[in-house]
Amino acid sequence: MAFDPSTSFADLREKNPACAYLLTGNQAESRRESGLRFAQELLCEKTPRPFGCECPGCAKALMGNHADLFWLSRAEDEKNIKIKRVRDLIHWAAFKPYEARVKVAVIEETDRLSEEGAQALLKTLEEPPARTIFLLLAQTKFQLLDTIQSRCFHVRLKAPLMPTESSAGPVALDLTLLPDYFEKAANYKKDKALDFFDSLLATFHVRLRSSAASGDAPASLEWTEAVDAAYEAKEAVEGNTNPKLAVSFLSNRLSHLQGMKV
Repeated sequence: MAFDPSTSFADLREKNPACAYLLTGNQAESRRESGLRFAQELLCEKTPRPFGCECPGCAKALMGNHADLFWLSRAEDEKNIKIKRVRDLIHWAAFKPYEARVKVAVIEETDRLSEEGAQALLKTLEEPPARTIFLLLAQTKFQLLDTIQSRCFHVRLKAPLMPTESSAGPVALDLTLLPDYFEKAANYKKDKALDFFDSLLATFHVRLRSSAASGDAPASLEWTEAVDAAYEAKEAVEGNTNPKLAVSFLSNRLSHLQGMKV
């Protein structure tokens, strides 16, 4: 699911409880901020969590000294996150929460786990410790083991600001020519394919905002699906999937959307 990082994580926590969440997005800062906000939501001492809550749980999470928060990030002098550090996290997760209702383990660069570290994490996710929630942060899901992906609830973070018709950035497309665009894009190399997906996303977001403003719920749902499909295709290429395959995937996904008003 696509998720706006400016939105509260409360509904996500209440409606989709899971032992592990995978938060993906292009911007490392957005991933970190979203991981921290979600951790605060889970460790907050008030239910529901008020906006700007400054309870001890939220304050300690923000300062990084909450007993029930383990934040694992890659050391500056290390290429990958070593197995020893993953084992430290697993050992910490095995104990009951000390202050909060749950414990929260955040892995900031899950895609940078060593092979041994990824396998150790997978084994833990297969039999997760009680009352511990894992937040895995990565640029794209395609950089992780399929077996790790399958054990997480995937949250795709939207960029904080999306392009509009008047902003600099991706060029809006004439959607009546969409089949022609896809035919040309099938031959694009990686960089040009990513530019194409960015233009599609900019265009789809404009249509989504327009349908939402007009109160056209069915159209909004269809444009939301189009946005999600384009994000997934872009993530696939960023994860080194063949651009032609990603373009073909997206073309097939969009051809099944009914009633899109272009």
